[in-house]
Formats: sequence, structure tokens, C-alpha cells
Amino acid sequence: MPDKINEIEKFRAQIDIIDQTILELIGKRYNLSNRIGAVKQNMKLKIINSSREKELLNNLKEKARQLNLNEKLVEDLWIKIISESRKAQKYPKVSNG
Repeated sequence: MPDKINEIEKFRAQIDIIDQTILELIGKRYNLSNRIGAVKQNMKLKIINSSREKELLNNLKEKARQLNLNEKLVEDLWIKIISESRKAQKYPKVSNG
């Protein structure tokens, strides 16, 4: 039984590393969205780009299918990520320079 517990702990350590990487990547995405928002404000463009969002979701769902992931889960996650990206664009905290 201790070998199985060690195996579980090794898997959990790997998951922890993956979770940290996911958070770092979400942070990078948020920062890029923030910068896009500053550019959009300077250009007087709308925050929401429905065609871009639809294309993104379709591409992600296709990738989910290829990876045998739950498409609905991926879609739900990205809808939330897109929502937060919109907020970052609406209230950018960086300058265009």
C-alpha cells in the first residue's frame, strides 16, 4: 500500500506543477488582453468581437475533440476566460507604449 500512496503523491506533484503552469499562462493571457484593451481604446474599437470569440470557441472545441476532452467543459472554461478578458480590455491597466 505505501508504494501506491507514493505513486499517488508523485502524480499529485505533477498535477501541482501543471496547475501552476496553467495559472501562469492565464496570467499572461490576461496581461495581453489588458494591452489589447489599451490599443482598442486608443483606436476607439469595440471591446467585444463576436466573430473572433466564435472562431476561438470553435477552434478550441475542435482541439478538445482531438484530445478526447469534454467539449462542453472546454467551452465553459473559455467562456469564463473570455469574460475576464473583456473586463481586462474594458479597464486596461497598461499604456499603449
